[in-house]
Amino acid sequence: MRVHNSGSPEFLVVLGEAEKYIRHIVWRKLSRSVAKHQHLSFLSDAIKDQDVTINVATLNHDLLIETHLTQEEIDFCDGFGSPINGVRYWENHFADRNNLLKVHGSINWFNLKPDHGDWFDENIGIVLDGDIDHPRSPTGDLMRSTPEKEPQILVGTFNKVYEYTESKFNDIYHQFRTLLKKSQYLVISGYGFRDKGVNTAILEWLYQNREHRIIVIHCDADKLLREDARTAIRTAYTDLAKSNFVTIRKFIQYTSWKEIKAKVSATKV
Repeated sequence: MRVHNSGSPEFLVVLGEAEKYIRHIVWRKLSRSVAKHQHLSFLSDAIKDQDVTINVATLNHDLLIETHLTQEEIDFCDGFGSPINGVRYWENHFADRNNLLKVHGSINWFNLKPDHGDWFDENIGIVLDGDIDHPRSPTGDLMRSTPEKEPQILVGTFNKVYEYTESKFNDIYHQFRTLLKKSQYLVISGYGFRDKGVNTAILEWLYQNREHRIIVIHCDADKLLREDARTAIRTAYTDLAKSNFVTIRKFIQYTSWKEIKAKVSATKV
C-alpha cells in the first residue's frame, strides 16, 4: 500500500478501520467453546489454599479462566455487579482476595445503551445470555451494543499505555497496581514482558522492597528475560535486581501449585 500522507484524515480513517477489523477477528476467534481447561488447575488449587491470598491479573481476552473457576465452584470478583435483567454492569468493585483483573478487557464486555437513551445512559455490561442486540436495561428498556457492536478489548502495542487512562481500563490498571502493593510475590506465566504499562507497574513494585520476588514460569525463562523482554525488564533481571527473579523452567500446564508454592517458600528472606 502506497501512503501519500500518513497524517491525512483519510489515512487515519483507514487505520481506525484496520484496528476495528483486528478487534473483530480477535473477538470471533476467541469466542469458540473450549472444553479443556484443566491446565489451569494450578490456579484453582492456589485459590483454594487458605494459607495464601491470591489475586489474578490476565492480559487475555478470552473466558477460559472464568470458565475454569466457575466449574470449580470458586467465587471471584471481576469488577462487575450482580445481574439486573440478565446484565451485569461495571461497578469497579473488588474484594480483598480472589479478584480477576482483565487488564486488556474481555470478549464479553460491551458498551450498552437504551434505544432512546443518550451518553448519560451508556454503561459497560456483560450480557449473560450473549444476545447483545436485545438486552434490557434496569428499567426494562431495550438496549443495544454501541457503537460498533464490538467488545471492549485493547489491541495494538503502544496505544495500550494511553488507553490505560480511559474509563474501566483505568479502574482495572489502578486496581492492578493497588493489589501489587499488597503483595510480596508475583507469579508470572504466559507473559512476554512487552507491555510498557504493565512492565512499569511491575518494576515500580519490585523496587519498593528488596524482599519482593518474581517467579517466572517458562520453559526457557532465561531467554525470555534476557532477550525477549523489553529493556527495563532485561536490565532488572541481568543486573539491578537479578536476585529478585526466580524461574521455574517448564510450561505452566506441567506445573502444580504445590511446586510453585515450594519455590516461593524457598525464596523467603
